[in-house]
Amino acid sequence: MRAIIIALLLLSFNTRAQVKFIETINTGIPSGELYNNIGNSRIFTSYNNDSIYLYGSLSRLIEKDMVSSPQTVYVISKDGRTNALYHFKFPESSKGQSLSAVCVLHEKLIILTFKDVYVYTKQQGEFVLFKKLDNKYKFDRINVLNDSTLLFSVTYIFHPKSQKEKCVLSTVNLRTLDYEKTVFPTINGIVYSFFSPTWVTANNNRIALVDDPMNYKIQILDSKLEKEISIEPKINDWKTISNDTLDYIMQTSGKDALDRAQKSDVNISRILSVFFLNKDHLLVLYKLKGVYKDCYFDIIELNKKGYTVISEKNLMRKEYDDGELIGGTNFLLNPIKDSHAEIIPLSDTEFALRNTNYLKTNSDENIGDYYRNVAENRANENKTIGLVKFRWK
Repeated sequence: MRAIIIALLLLSFNTRAQVKFIETINTGIPSGELYNNIGNSRIFTSYNNDSIYLYGSLSRLIEKDMVSSPQTVYVISKDGRTNALYHFKFPESSKGQSLSAVCVLHEKLIILTFKDVYVYTKQQGEFVLFKKLDNKYKFDRINVLNDSTLLFSVTYIFHPKSQKEKCVLSTVNLRTLDYEKTVFPTINGIVYSFFSPTWVTANNNRIALVDDPMNYKIQILDSKLEKEISIEPKINDWKTISNDTLDYIMQTSGKDALDRAQKSDVNISRILSVFFLNKDHLLVLYKLKGVYKDCYFDIIELNKKGYTVISEKNLMRKEYDDGELIGGTNFLLNPIKDSHAEIIPLSDTEFALRNTNYLKTNSDENIGDYYRNVAENRANENKTIGLVKFRWK
């Protein structure tokens, strides 16, 4: 009887930390308005106040026609309905700049370019340019820290002549639009920022910073950018890069450093990205020794004792084996491997991923057919943006 009770307790523990696919939702937004397949486009997503905001740029650079033509921000409810469309125009000074991040919060639209920060306010259903700031450290990411504070961040190994600071976090007051506090953490293995990971994320006054992706180390910071919790679990089969190899890579820069990092990557383990599921839970995506075919994710709970890994080493498969789809629900999570990926927290127990190729399915049994249909419909001009919903715990 004792053994049965222990087994049931273990089963209960594992079940509450499982990720379960719920359904896909059609937003009705034509994919072609936000995204193209030539590698230049990017969809920017922000979520707050029970709304999802989408802006799609078909070019990485702000081109002449983007300055002269109104741009559209789509506002979507949690159930996938498109509730509103807001328009704005890029200022002439932004032409030719790279577009880094877009965020909407409290009727303000914030846009990061490589050089500037543009802040818009809503007036009669449109976003109108209100203020321009300097992008001090080439920030390329915006997170909502709380209702009055944004987090600007960058984690990238710039060329020494471009910018010496490789990791910068800065809080920005949404009311005064002033930079409040800036810190310069050190990231071990910053050269792997070439692969566009998500090493910084925030939710409800908490910040997760992957300060050592090579050794599975994450710092949880508070809204004042002070250290709150250190996460350093032990993972079986973790292959740490040697100091000699890392020093060899860091001796150079630019393309040479990228080439060396790519060659070494197949022999090491590292954190790819980290996402908040809610204030107290993180999803950590990582690879063990090998390429990206097989990745894994853990779910980590933040608590009074520090942290607890409540679900570990969940396999995500990217390919078919002998014609059969492997991975089930976890296979549907594959978009979080993409650069600039976003998890959209919908509640304490549900989240969504954005999909540029909506096809209806609403059970695990249909996942294989779903992805086979996706492959067949890549050239379909009538594709729409979808939300893929999951439940966890």
